[in-house]
Amino acid sequence: MEQDRITIIIPVYNVESYLAECLDSAVGQSWKNTEILLVDDGSTDGSGAICDSYALKDARVRVLHKRNGGVSAARNDALDMATGRFVTFIDSDDWIDPDTCRAAYEAMEEHGADAVLWPYLREMGDKTKKRELFPEDVRIFEGDEGKDSVRDNIQRRMIGLVGEELLHPDSADSLVSVCMKLYRTSIIRDNGLRFVDLKEIGSSEDALFNLEYFGHVKKCVYINRYLYHYRRTNAASVTTKYRPQLYSQWDRLYDRMEDYIESNHLGESYRTALDNRIALGLIGHGFNELNSGAGTLEQIRKIRYIISRERYQRACRNLDLRYFPIHWKVFFLCGKRKSATGIWILSRTMEMLRKL
Repeated sequence: MEQDRITIIIPVYNVESYLAECLDSAVGQSWKNTEILLVDDGSTDGSGAICDSYALKDARVRVLHKRNGGVSAARNDALDMATGRFVTFIDSDDWIDPDTCRAAYEAMEEHGADAVLWPYLREMGDKTKKRELFPEDVRIFEGDEGKDSVRDNIQRRMIGLVGEELLHPDSADSLVSVCMKLYRTSIIRDNGLRFVDLKEIGSSEDALFNLEYFGHVKKCVYINRYLYHYRRTNAASVTTKYRPQLYSQWDRLYDRMEDYIESNHLGESYRTALDNRIALGLIGHGFNELNSGAGTLEQIRKIRYIISRERYQRACRNLDLRYFPIHWKVFFLCGKRKSATGIWILSRTMEMLRKL
């Protein structure tokens, strides 16, 4: 394993319209000691051929073609292939700045860190929006306790938000992604870290991976450079398809997080963070049932079943509503009082407003 090589992992599935921009940004890094692992996850468009064309032009590019198995399996396959001392990830419809690998490597080495994090730009056609994680130009997180600890500032937030963090719920998504980070390959391999199949947990495979990874991190560095470009104009990536297994999948996700908290004897803030994640998950359940195609009464019945579960009741009881605007306060009060009709009405109203 080369001492300063960075492995760039890019899972690829049916993104031929955007793939060249992503791959150009990877091969065009000012830090040249990279390997670029492209996992063609059973693409049915021209994505696989585009991957092969880049491999023919650049010896640093390696391509694995496989049957479709999902993004988690694709990333795991690439981790098995990686020869770099460090690993970073890019989604195949996004792109990175030319100095991304250099900036991350230099921060990692300068501070003797186990991880480097940076913010991103949300690209929406002709509009760009910054997604800042922390206000400082450089911030060091170290240890298990204190205002700059890895545990409370980074690891715990992989489970969920607490206190004033609830004022900015989108910051959780920004931090949870495995993109916008540089990892040590040795930590991943020494601890057998893997991505969990989305068929099992429904979402948040990045959160589970990072939850475990940052449990082994002694020091990490945040650099306030907007090096990653997250594309939001790909219609194929935004779906309103009904997910009939979402309830049971998220139950398994919450079970995994709960087991991790208990087995590692983590503090009460982790328990609160999980409760808050579960409560906020009611929003996703509400929108999901609207997409079911079932009649209104059946949709309300499904919502009532979910919010009647003790796991959701406890989460709604414990959720601190001070940090939410009025419509979300009403939404979560409906959850607390088991008002499935109220949740349905609010979900329906917000869905209609979102489409205006």
